Amino acid sequence: MTYQIIEEPTGVYVRHSGFAAPFEIMEITAWEAANIRDYHTYMIVDLSEVDSDTVASWTNAILRAVADDEAVRLPQDYLARPFKLAFVCDNELLKSLLQSFVESGSRPNHDLMIFRTLKLARTWVAAP
Repeated sequence: MTYQIIEEPTGVYVRHSGFAAPFEIMEITAWEAANIRDYHTYMIVDLSEVDSDTVASWTNAILRAVADDEAVRLPQDYLARPFKLAFVCDNELLKSLLQSFVESGSRPNHDLMIFRTLKLARTWVAAP
């Protein structure tokens, strides 16, 4: 497992390192569906430490499958409420793939953003 899920007082921090296999995104969605609570107002997905093989293995088709999987797995009351989902990534190719996911509209009531640093992402999720 190359990711760690850390529950924080008002959100969730997911830290990836090394090779992040595409199927792990589905595992995180399954965790999110089973464990997200009303007091969670954000999730930060930190991809700043993934390797170049991760970037090569992720595609738009995989991220579309993730969006489809989320629509089935994630509870409708969760998808209907305000929530912030922040991605941390400094690789340009991975950022462009993530941007296609952000623009997919799979989470219409959630705010999704991509940041270059964890500090910027944390500042954004902390803002009202």
